[in-house]
Amino acid sequence: MRVLMIVNPVASRINSAVERTAQRELEESVTVEVVRTTRPLEAAELARKGVDDGFDAIIVLGGDGTANEVLNGIGAEVPIGLLPGGGTSVMARNLGLPPSIPA
Repeated sequence: MRVLMIVNPVASRINSAVERTAQRELEESVTVEVVRTTRPLEAAELARKGVDDGFDAIIVLGGDGTANEVLNGIGAEVPIGLLPGGGTSVMARNLGLPPSIPA
């Protein structure tokens, strides 16, 4: 399975250690390609490109805004996972997830 992990490196709780931990954990069971956003609204574009490139799933490592961009960008075309890392993490809380992942 090929997974695209879209990372918002400026999300409140994201740093290189968190990103490495997430990637390492995912790589135990899937092939992961990591892309980082560099500007607002780019997550939707990266997700769309991931779908077009045949990725089996999209993982979002970021906050509510990044997750929202990805969801609005591709809808239900492929499975989407959320690794929360924003300051508020409302979506994660509503899904019963912790507000962030450990480094």
